[in-house]
Amino acid sequence: VVNIVGDFNHDTGTYAPGASPAISSLAGDYNMSGSSLLEIELGGTTPGLFDQLIIEGDMNIFGGSLSVSLFDDFTVSTNQYFDVVTIDGVLSGTFGGLGEGGLVGNFGEDLFITYLAGDGNDIALYSTLAAVPIPAGVWLFGSGLLGLFGIARRKKAV
Repeated sequence: VVNIVGDFNHDTGTYAPGASPAISSLAGDYNMSGSSLLEIELGGTTPGLFDQLIIEGDMNIFGGSLSVSLFDDFTVSTNQYFDVVTIDGVLSGTFGGLGEGGLVGNFGEDLFITYLAGDGNDIALYSTLAAVPIPAGVWLFGSGLLGLFGIARRKKAV
């Protein structure tokens, strides 16, 4: 686990929260630029089984990339979500080549990125969502509304 006190100006090399999935904290701002690389490992869906970085300040991505790898034979399935960076301050910028909703890679399932997680400025990775069936109650409610509109139109025509 690598915890940092003070601002971290990361302009070259690789930063990983731990040598295996870990939760690390940064008591300051994280400034990425140049050829810097943030390395995230996924080994499960429970916090501590995937890398998490908790930033008490701002995160400024002026360059740099994200690398994601799997740990301990883990594979990504549908409907999985990983809060990988929690930011107390402001988030600005995006990782090189990864805009909002961008495809990070395929790890058994496609894995995407969002910069709008948590309170709206955290970074999360998520897999594709399985189709969600519409409950029968919604169909009944919709049918009832159509029936009410039909009755209202008949009364108006009379």
